[in-house]
Amino acid sequence: MKPWLKSLLDICTTLIGAIFMLVGAIQMTSSTHDLYAGLFFFLFGGFCLPFVRDRALPSMGRKSYSGRGFGITLGVFIVGTIFSTITSNWSESQAHEKAQADMQAKKELREKLQAEKLAEWKSQGPELIAKADERLAAGDFAFPNMIVRKFEDIGGEPINALKQRAAQVEIKTLETRVRQAAATDYETKAQAYARLVQLDSGNSQYRTGHANYKAKATEAKRNAEIKDLLTKAKALPVEPYEDNLKIYQKLAKLDPKNAGFKEKVAFYKGKIERQKTIHAMFSQWDGSYPPLVKHVKSNMKDPSSYDHIETRFSDRGDHVYVVMRFRGKNSFGALIPNTVSAKINLDANTFSVLSWD
Repeated sequence: MKPWLKSLLDICTTLIGAIFMLVGAIQMTSSTHDLYAGLFFFLFGGFCLPFVRDRALPSMGRKSYSGRGFGITLGVFIVGTIFSTITSNWSESQAHEKAQADMQAKKELREKLQAEKLAEWKSQGPELIAKADERLAAGDFAFPNMIVRKFEDIGGEPINALKQRAAQVEIKTLETRVRQAAATDYETKAQAYARLVQLDSGNSQYRTGHANYKAKATEAKRNAEIKDLLTKAKALPVEPYEDNLKIYQKLAKLDPKNAGFKEKVAFYKGKIERQKTIHAMFSQWDGSYPPLVKHVKSNMKDPSSYDHIETRFSDRGDHVYVVMRFRGKNSFGALIPNTVSAKINLDANTFSVLSWD
């Protein structure tokens, strides 16, 4: 076989093998989890790869691209497909039978629990109703409501009557809670009215009260968050721009109409952008200001002796103040430390040297 033809066939079988391996991996890891078919396709894809096939077939006395070699490959594919189909069908059948058994077990458990509940109601129903009425007389509606929830589907009229009596006691308790709550305790009143609406959905007074106090509770919560954030903002210095920005962004979201919060957001965004612009002017390698370094070297006796020590800078508002310390040789060849200061005009993108010691 000519080399170019073998190379072309190797490329084709590599693609085929990769596709089979991908399909197999997807099947093994998918929600259907077809393990056997996926495993076969994955292994068959690996067998198709030239560096595997060129070792496997010669060991069987067959060449990779001979007629018999293709026959062996096709035979493996057919037998493997049949086997994986049979095992996959068996696996699906087992999974289906297990699912059916689980459903039957759950159904039997529900029927058993329902039968036990029915037997309990028949034997203890009157006693439970009497006990629930005793609790109601003492102002306790929790136990009666529990009895109602448990036996509502089988208790009939006695349970429905108990439900009404428990609702009346709970309504009186909730109305008292609303009256006794502090005037600014909107959350307690909102929760009480929410429950009252559940107990008597046709009562417009309860619906109005719930809407009113829910709105007041939301507003009170919002005001408390604003107050807390403002306290945090006052405690922060101006310099941590990111922390201040996060606080004022939250404040602007809580109170979108507050122009002061919007101004603060714009202010700190501008500060952060300016800070990024300034930092970008300095070398990430040694922190120096390249234009100043170039200026210094051009005025040194021996530019090759330049050795950067450190550069410090500060934002002065209308300009950036820079101090750079370095070593260099003087006229006598001695290596001495030097300090140069400069100011950078950001708007004009220029700098001027202030001193050189």
